[in-house]
Amino acid sequence: MEANEAKYNINGNINIKVVLNKVCYFPGENMTGRIQLISNKGFIQECKKFSEIIITITQISQYKYPGDAHDVIEKEVTTLMNSKMSFSDFIQIGEERAINIPFIVFI
Repeated sequence: MEANEAKYNINGNINIKVVLNKVCYFPGENMTGRIQLISNKGFIQECKKFSEIIITITQISQYKYPGDAHDVIEKEVTTLMNSKMSFSDFIQIGEERAINIPFIVFI
C-alpha cells in the first residue's frame, strides 16, 4: 500500500477501494468506475438499514513554473463529485461483505 493510499484508506471496520475502468484519464473524459465498501466485521447489513454515506472525489493538480528567485508552485483543488447516498440504494444481492457504488465523473 502506498503512503498516500494508507492516509485515506485506514483499515478499520470498512475498507474503501476505488476501482477505475482505466488507468489514465484526460480532461474532457468521463472517469468511470466503482467505489467498493468492504466490511471486515459483517455489520454492513445493519448499516444498510439506516445509514447514509457522503462520497467526495477531489482532484488535486500541482503546477511548477520557473520564477526569478525560485520555482513557483501552484496547487489547484477541484471537487469532481460530492454525493449523499443511502447504503440501501446499493444493496448487492448475494453480497454480505461488500457494497459496490458505481460512478461517472466528468473531468
